[in-house]
Amino acid sequence: MNETTHNPNLLAKLEYLYEFISSGQPSSERTTCCIALAQLHAFFAKMSLHERDWNLLRTWPGIMPGEFVSLIDKRNPLALVITTYWCVPIFRGSGHWLFAGWDSGFPSAAATFMTRDADLALFLSDATKYGMAGDSLRSDVTYETRLCHKNILIPYYGKNPLVDNYISKSPCPES
Repeated sequence: MNETTHNPNLLAKLEYLYEFISSGQPSSERTTCCIALAQLHAFFAKMSLHERDWNLLRTWPGIMPGEFVSLIDKRNPLALVITTYWCVPIFRGSGHWLFAGWDSGFPSAAATFMTRDADLALFLSDATKYGMAGDSLRSDVTYETRLCHKNILIPYYGKNPLVDNYISKSPCPES
């Protein structure tokens, strides 16, 4: 599927994380994280980070599976890494007083739960590099995707994903 998308380097990083997740031992937690990651990938493919508005803040959290929210609540390291990939690009450079420090505070808090998994710690570190020198994640390009979000439609501005059914809840295909 060829389409104009946003944030190509960020999408590539999410694909690499997806490949890491799907290469592990199958579990319901991994499947849930896989679905949330596919939704995040679709979100960043459709949303420009140039135009910052409240839709950037509320769209992905509004469509993520309830099971994923439970994993975050349980401080699941994989769920925290995925959430960091959302948190840093959304809050870095926002300039809004309410979001000051979220781009560094959330990853720092998540890092305390990565003590036993060096691979996840590396993904967490990579997620915090958004917008730094040499990390040009804000350009528009044509991009060929490998993630399984073909049936996930990110709502357009003004639509409520909780009211209208925009997402496919089907699990990611087996690798």
